Amino acid sequence: MSNNFNLTEILKQSLRVALGSASALAENLQDPLKLSQNLDEIQTKFLQIAQELAQKGEVTEQTLCNKAEELINQYQPSTEGNKNSNNITTIQITDGDSEEDEEKLENLTQTIIDLRKELENLT
Repeated sequence: MSNNFNLTEILKQSLRVALGSASALAENLQDPLKLSQNLDEIQTKFLQIAQELAQKGEVTEQTLCNKAEELINQYQPSTEGNKNSNNITTIQITDGDSEEDEEKLENLTQTIIDLRKELENLT
């Protein structure tokens, strides 16, 4: 099968879908019981698909949270066993540091702040 679309076949298929839809609609309008059964079937299928997508979304959400947590933990010092205390790390910039180093430090600090905000928004 080639990747090229055959316009004639697409048009034929579209016409057949339209005719089949019109025929099914006419049958359903003439038989209320059949209409009810078809609507129930559509609703059941919709709910099934929605449930599957929700489960997939839950797995994806958990995976993203784990990845974000791993990323943040890479940039945070370990506070194992000291979770309730406030650990403050002080960095002293001396006159020997260049403006470029100071700018890099400020950028890294802002990145850490942004990552923490993102994590807070995820939880």
